[in-house]
Amino acid sequence: MAAISAFQCRFLSASKAQKAIRKTGRITRVITAKPAHATLSGKAELSKAAKPVLAAVLSNALIALPSFAGEPGKIFDFNLTLPIIASEFLLLMVILDKTVFGPVGKALDDRDALIRSQLEAVGDNSTEVANLIVRYF
Repeated sequence: MAAISAFQCRFLSASKAQKAIRKTGRITRVITAKPAHATLSGKAELSKAAKPVLAAVLSNALIALPSFAGEPGKIFDFNLTLPIIASEFLLLMVILDKTVFGPVGKALDDRDALIRSQLEAVGDNSTEVANLIVRYF
């Protein structure tokens, strides 16, 4: 006869487990399964899978609460902050143009001019190559 394992007993209801015990005649280990939500003090406790889900739902609700404070459907608030942010952006662009983009652009222009002057110095040397071939061969 086969014995009922502890794993099987955990998932069988009480009546099914008793029928299986009567049928097999023995049990390897008796486990009294407690519900996942019950504790010793009798208070309800969340399962391990429900805790992260509940935390995600609560954090999303807390993040979304400020969006319900204003008018519904209004995305932007056009008040004094808009011109302040626009002026900060323009000021940032001027500062970056003077400190970063200007020197980098100048370095790129200098490099381009150097490469063009070297290419012009080399020029079209196909006639010189043809004269050397005729002269030595």
